[in-house]
Amino acid sequence: MAAAARLGGLGVPRIPRVFADGEGIAVRNPLRTTSGPWASVDDLRMRWQAEVVFHDGRRVQAWSMAARKANPRNPEQPAERELEILRELREAAAPNASAPVSSVRWNADVLLGLAALVVWAAIAVAVTR
Repeated sequence: MAAAARLGGLGVPRIPRVFADGEGIAVRNPLRTTSGPWASVDDLRMRWQAEVVFHDGRRVQAWSMAARKANPRNPEQPAERELEILRELREAAAPNASAPVSSVRWNADVLLGLAALVVWAAIAVAVTR
């Protein structure tokens, strides 16, 4: 039963999140997680979502920090405030003498779940013919 529940959860995308502390940042989107120390981050900006720009030119959209339509009753955007907190963390981080490196990791459990759904769909089509 537990195995079935685990397999059933494989197709569910991970909830997008941004994790940050004094050492670095990690942006988790449904299919990939990109992380790196603050020394590897060139810029933090807001476009349609928050965007993290790394030294190597990689740009990562943080799906969890989407810009919202301006509300005349509440002009402050929550994502803008969150981005400001990230900027403060980056400025407060101790300079790291080592070479700044960012890393990208595919979320294998989600990809396996998607592959299982494709196989299941192919079997369903083959059986109904």
